[in-house]
Amino acid sequence: MLFNMINTKQLLTVFIGLGLFINIGFGQQNGSLIHDGQTRSYIFYTPDQSAAPWPLVIALHGYTQTAEAIMNYSAFNELAEEENFLVVYPQGLGNSWNVDFSGGSVADDVGFISTLIDNLSTDYPVDENRIYATGFSNGGFMSYRLAYELPEKIAAIAPVAGTISSEAYASWEAETGKPILHIHGTSDFVVPYNGFNGIESVETLLTYWLSKNNCNSTPEITYLPDIVQEGSTVEQHDWNVCNPGKAIRLLKVINGGHTWPGSSGSGIGIVNQDIKASEKIWEFVKQFSLDNWVNTPENITQNLSIFPNPFTGNEIYLEHLPENTQLITIYNLFGELIYQKSVHQMSSTIHLILPQSKPGIYLLKNNTSSGSNVYKIFKL
Repeated sequence: MLFNMINTKQLLTVFIGLGLFINIGFGQQNGSLIHDGQTRSYIFYTPDQSAAPWPLVIALHGYTQTAEAIMNYSAFNELAEEENFLVVYPQGLGNSWNVDFSGGSVADDVGFISTLIDNLSTDYPVDENRIYATGFSNGGFMSYRLAYELPEKIAAIAPVAGTISSEAYASWEAETGKPILHIHGTSDFVVPYNGFNGIESVETLLTYWLSKNNCNSTPEITYLPDIVQEGSTVEQHDWNVCNPGKAIRLLKVINGGHTWPGSSGSGIGIVNQDIKASEKIWEFVKQFSLDNWVNTPENITQNLSIFPNPFTGNEIYLEHLPENTQLITIYNLFGELIYQKSVHQMSSTIHLILPQSKPGIYLLKNNTSSGSNVYKIFKL
C-alpha cells in the first residue's frame, strides 16, 4: 500500500487510532560547521509539518547585522511554518559578506554557503532543485554573488536593497540566467537606487540580467495599492517574456529607504507597509526550480511502489524506480538520516534492510540525476 504525498493530519489520525504517539521536534535551531579552518554559525528553522521535500530559503543579513536580526525583521520563520519550507540564516564573519567591496569580509563565503547547503541537504529532506537566496543590503549583494558563482545550486534570488560593487560587476560573469526579484527604495541613500561611486545602479544590474535571461526590454508595470499612507508606494515591474523559467520582477519602492518593506524597522528611511517583502519574495521564488518546473501535488507521478507500507519489521521493497536513480535515503521526522543506499545497478525490485527503528512516520527520498521525490512510509 503506497502512502505518497498523504496529508500529515490523516497519517497522525491513523497513528492515534493505533494508540501510537509521535513527538515531532521541529522549529528554530542553531548550527555550526568548520569551513576553510573557521567555525561558521547559522540559525535555521524547520516547519512543524512532514510534507517534503522542503524548499530551502537562504536569508543573508546586512552589513554590521546578524543572522538573528534578519530572522527577526524578516519574520521568515512564521512564513516557513505557513508555507512549509526550511529557512536558514547564515552568519557572516565580522557581520559582513565577501562581495568584492572595500572594507568587507574576505572570507570564502560562497564556499561556506555551498557547504551549508550540502550539510542541510544531507541531514534534512531538502528539495535540491528549489534552493533560493535572499538578503538585505550587503546580504543582497551576496545573493547576486551566489547567482553568479553558485548557479548549479541556487534556483532563484530575491535581493532587497542590495546591488553589486563596480569591481564585482567588471569581473563576475554569470554562467546562466536566473529568475530574480529585486526590491529597492528610490530614496535609499546607503545603496542608492541610481548607483554611486563604487556601486552599480539597479537599472544597470537588471539590464545585465535581462540580457542574460533573454527578456523583453519593456516591462509590464502594475501600481500596487497604497494601503498604508507612510509616504511611499510600490511599482511592480514584470519582465515575463524571457527564457523559460527566467522571469525578472522589480518592486520599485517610491520614496522607500534602505529598509526591508513590511518590517517594523530594518534600516534607514521610510519602511513601506503596503507590502511585506518576505511574502513577496516567497510568492515569487516558489515558482522556480533548477529544472524550471515545480513539483506540485497535481504534477507528481506516483509510479514508485513501496511495500509493505505500513511495515512492521525492518524490510521493505521498492519497484518501478526511475532508471536514473542514484541514491535512496530515509529520514525520520526529526530530519535525521537513518538509512541510505547507493544504487549502482537497477533491477526490477530493490530490497532495503533498514536499521531497527521505532514506530512512526518516515520519509523515503528517491534521488535521481535530475532531482528527487520524497514519499511517506510508516512503521507500525
